[in-house]
Amino acid sequence: MVERVKTDVMIIGAGPTGLIAANALNKSGIDYICIEKRKDRSPFSKAIGIHARTLEVFDVLGIAEKFVGAGYPGHRAKITFDSGKASLLKFYQLESRFPYLLTIPQNETEDILEEHLREGGGKVDKEHELVSLVQERDHVLVTVNHNGACLEYEAKYVLACDGVHSKVRELLDVDFKGEKEGKTFFLADSHIADLDPAYITVYISKKGAAVFFPYRDGTFRVLCLDLTIQHLPHKDNLTEADVQESVARLVPFPLKIGKTTWVSNFGTSHRQVENYRHDRVFFVGDAAHIHNPLGGQGMNLGLQDAVNVTWKLSAVLKGYASDRYLDTYQEERWPVAENIIQQTSRTLRMISMKGAQAQLRNWIGRSALSSDALQKKMAESLSHVKYNYRDTEKNKKLVDSRRSSKSLQAGDRVPDIKMLLNDAPDIRLYELLKRYGFLCFMYIDAEDKEMVKSTQTLAKKLEAEFEGLITPFLIVKGGNSYIMENKLPLMYDVYREMESRIGMEVGSTLFIRPDTHVAFHMKSIEAEKAVNLLHMLFK
Repeated sequence: MVERVKTDVMIIGAGPTGLIAANALNKSGIDYICIEKRKDRSPFSKAIGIHARTLEVFDVLGIAEKFVGAGYPGHRAKITFDSGKASLLKFYQLESRFPYLLTIPQNETEDILEEHLREGGGKVDKEHELVSLVQERDHVLVTVNHNGACLEYEAKYVLACDGVHSKVRELLDVDFKGEKEGKTFFLADSHIADLDPAYITVYISKKGAAVFFPYRDGTFRVLCLDLTIQHLPHKDNLTEADVQESVARLVPFPLKIGKTTWVSNFGTSHRQVENYRHDRVFFVGDAAHIHNPLGGQGMNLGLQDAVNVTWKLSAVLKGYASDRYLDTYQEERWPVAENIIQQTSRTLRMISMKGAQAQLRNWIGRSALSSDALQKKMAESLSHVKYNYRDTEKNKKLVDSRRSSKSLQAGDRVPDIKMLLNDAPDIRLYELLKRYGFLCFMYIDAEDKEMVKSTQTLAKKLEAEFEGLITPFLIVKGGNSYIMENKLPLMYDVYREMESRIGMEVGSTLFIRPDTHVAFHMKSIEAEKAVNLLHMLFK
């Protein structure tokens, strides 16, 4: 008889998305099992770009520094249309601690994530291949083949992180809606002596596009869409000479491709699962959505999916939220992927333009990049810092209409602001999220006995209703260093960033989710109202 192993969450697949899900659950103290059918990781670089928003969520998980230390920060991109003058896209305009695109090979990304998981006492079960998956009323039965042996698992929930060719999607007969785009790209990792590694370099012309991403070791990732060869038969084994030929057509000056360590080509599609949740199974990353590689956004999208769904699973499994709260994963993350699919498809159509349309594209592109405001919008879009969850039905109900239009509201991304905590200078908000998870900030000015009393009442109510989930802080705009009758951790908004960047006012309350988004932002400090809104959030 096969022994059945029980767990809270079963993660199928240990690529970047599965590994970040495992790290997040491990940090939250949730019992999980992560399986991977491969014995060894692919040695190839594959996805290489990590954007600002992803680094922000890495920061909260305590792994951003490892990535920054191993990768190469691209602060700006130099974009040339045909043979005209190059224009700049400046990522350093981003209001983020990570105002750049970090280039790091996917195999190194997986190494860092798995090492961090091991350091936290977690692991991946390798050479475990999914065979079957059956959903029951209160669990999912998962059967796995491990070197010929049949293993059975009973999981309360399953995360399908098994990529574009998802076995979970196949077993559940879930449609992957979309279509092929009819274009073939190729990737290469090459030594190139004549490019400036201070820039991400982009060339767009009537013949296609070539993009060069610098690595930390001085080599480059080459991404090419060569429109002149799209009609030719597919070639499986590309060579360094093939890379050189396409680069010669796409770059308006002689550029020598040196030693090339990896070359691959692939056709592109845009597809998306209609509903990311199927009872107790959740599709995450490439198992849920795919698009072409323009902008380097695919892996980032999946990593952020995983962070969204895992903190919600933790809240449900610990009894703070109802199972229905997990529906918000679909409501919040599906529109983001839809937007990126539309964006990358538009970019591909733009690159494929010919004749007068191509000339108009070049003029619009140069004009847009000459505007700092439009540059910033483009950088915010590519980096994902622009995305918020304000438009979901639940978050709309949590908005406090009394607040000013400049105040952050339910679903908004919270920037990493600085405050003074006791004698520690410059404590960052994301450091607090890393330590404590869900936060409650109550904002006062100097000594106000009635307001301080309200903060203590709210803190007691939170502990009574949501014991262990939410950590409350008293934020002081100014005034005394000692607040009578206060028993809460005390911080000072000495940089006025709570006021200027978040929109907090004296007498207001802000709840921040573990994924750095606003849960809700009240204009008052009222215990009953806050608790009622939390119940509304989690129901």
